[in-house]
Amino acid sequence: MRTQVSKDILDDFFKEFAKSFRTECNVYILGGASAIFYGWRASTHDIDLKIIPDSEAYKVISTTMQMIQIRLQ
Repeated sequence: MRTQVSKDILDDFFKEFAKSFRTECNVYILGGASAIFYGWRASTHDIDLKIIPDSEAYKVISTTMQMIQIRLQ
């Protein structure tokens, strides 16, 4: 079973994510993650993002998720 993404986990994800990016980009938060930020729900199953430009996005997201998963164990 996947860990639910709460506001605390989402905040940690974005702090690590921001530290890892080397170029400027726009990040759009979609779906359940946006609902957490607006206070409409307490958790979600995933973090849906649109990143422009996305040249380093896959590497950074993968590294960030690994760091967050280690913290959750």
